[in-house]
Amino acid sequence: MGWSALALATLCVVGGWLIASWSPPPRSHVQAVTSVLERQQMAVAQVSIEQIWPSALPFYAYGTQAMPYQARVTVVLVSGRRESGVLTCLDAPHDCIMTIPGLALFGQSIPDVMPEVKWYTTFALWLKQFIPILAL
Repeated sequence: MGWSALALATLCVVGGWLIASWSPPPRSHVQAVTSVLERQQMAVAQVSIEQIWPSALPFYAYGTQAMPYQARVTVVLVSGRRESGVLTCLDAPHDCIMTIPGLALFGQSIPDVMPEVKWYTTFALWLKQFIPILAL
């Protein structure tokens, strides 16, 4: 009986750690860029993304079929420092990279943007993300 209680307690601890360490996928490019900057220990006050003309013209005319597209990224740090760069997406909302020279970020991949999904789809994504960890 002692081993089964220990196994159950271990399972609960590991499960709790997995749930606590999981963060939902970003819902916008602003959230994706912010998450990358915060992982680099940058204190971000604001991130804004706007389309660049004339490269945005095909995007507005044809929608997401017009790829790749670029957008201007402006980052304001908590210190007040403002840096600009470019977000390039090969297949919106996937395969995006950002370059912000003032922050020494060149061709930095950002997480794919995921649309709002039901809880069971989110759980399936979470499970897929952590199966390799459980296999250790």
